[in-house]
Amino acid sequence: MHDFSQACRVKKLATYNFNKYLITPDEFVEDFYPHDEIMKQVDELFTSQRDQMDFIIPLLHYEPIHTTLATHMYNVASVAFFIAEQMGYSEKQIKEITLAGALHDIGKKFISTDVLDKTSKLSPAEIYAIHTHPKLGEFFVKEHYPKMSDDVLQAILMHHEKLDGNGYYQVKNENITSYARLISVADIFCAITETRTYHAAHSFEEGLSILTNEQGIDTQYIAPIKDQINLSIAI
Repeated sequence: MHDFSQACRVKKLATYNFNKYLITPDEFVEDFYPHDEIMKQVDELFTSQRDQMDFIIPLLHYEPIHTTLATHMYNVASVAFFIAEQMGYSEKQIKEITLAGALHDIGKKFISTDVLDKTSKLSPAEIYAIHTHPKLGEFFVKEHYPKMSDDVLQAILMHHEKLDGNGYYQVKNENITSYARLISVADIFCAITETRTYHAAHSFEEGLSILTNEQGIDTQYIAPIKDQINLSIAI
């Protein structure tokens, strides 16, 4: 297993004065369902999604979490489910992948909305603060849901890694888990096709084109999205 704790220490925290962009524990409202309730919600989504194959289905209720972030995590969970379903993953794997999608960006809860919503160029400190969110998310989920599988935790931690080593923590190739590779594709596709403060939403067709040209992602996970979009166009 790759030593991510070591990878995260490659850049010392003192490199940038980014602490002012992070939310302190006192400001963080911990209002998550217990682990068993999360798994129940995943089961419900799993059953509903299998019947409807709907891209956008709410999974968990994140409140008072940032609205755009909550919507994004819902969407990534749904698209990740769809990809895993189409690629023949087992029911256990699909459940874990869906859960990883629903929690992948939870580390951003610790980052100021002023940074998340900023429309101008980010400063080095702000960029570094954002780059901490996978590790913050993995740590939060591990601490609050000790029964969470390592596969889900690793997907949260690695979802911004690139096969060429140009991701947040410079991990590459076989060291990036399959769940993380899948979540990465779903994450990028949803980010492109959602409205953000700093860009308008692209159409699914435009999103697919941009995704196809993205460097460092595992392209096998694009195929189910492409097939679904092409089918919709044909209809």
